[in-house]
Amino acid sequence: MKTIQFTSAAAKQFDRLPAVAQGAIEKALSVYAITGDGDVKSLTDREGFRMRVGEYRIIFNDQTTILAIHIGRRTSTTYQELSVTNIQHIKTPGGEELVILARNEFEQLAALARRAAESDNEAADVAAYDKAMAALADGSEVVLPADLSMLILSSRSRIAAVRKWRGMSQVDLAAAVGVKQGYLSDIETGRRDGAPDTIARLAAALDVPIAWIER
Repeated sequence: MKTIQFTSAAAKQFDRLPAVAQGAIEKALSVYAITGDGDVKSLTDREGFRMRVGEYRIIFNDQTTILAIHIGRRTSTTYQELSVTNIQHIKTPGGEELVILARNEFEQLAALARRAAESDNEAADVAAYDKAMAALADGSEVVLPADLSMLILSSRSRIAAVRKWRGMSQVDLAAAVGVKQGYLSDIETGRRDGAPDTIARLAAALDVPIAWIER
């Protein structure tokens, strides 16, 4: 099984997703790490890859380690106009306007929509890859340790993962920061964002950059 790692930015993006999406992404990445299977496509003229998981996509590098560098929704698209010759307009008794197309023209329109969507998503994926790689190159982005990345993937909470990575209990961390355990639990589960000064104290107590845990 290949090791899975996150950049700090990708971990933040993962942290913001609904629990159902996090679970689906964890499963898809784990399967790919073991078997190489998944809805994966190489990016055009890039060394990176795109994995689709439902309505989300993961941009990653795959060398000795699977490095997730961007996680987000698939791009929506607008469709170009299609010239049609056999078209009928009808109005229902309720006043709703409907359009009837010949089957071949409908199929052309559907194919055009699919191609437009693929093109838009490919361009967005390449742009996300280039932006993430530039940030890694200039040092404004970092790769999280592999064991921490795996904890984030399984815990689905960066703060909880970093706390476990540091070997601290909720009680220990709450006491170190001067907050109630229930308040810390709410921050870890996303029920509360946490005040900026609290997040800063958490980062200090955990001895990690604030970017690793801030929302």
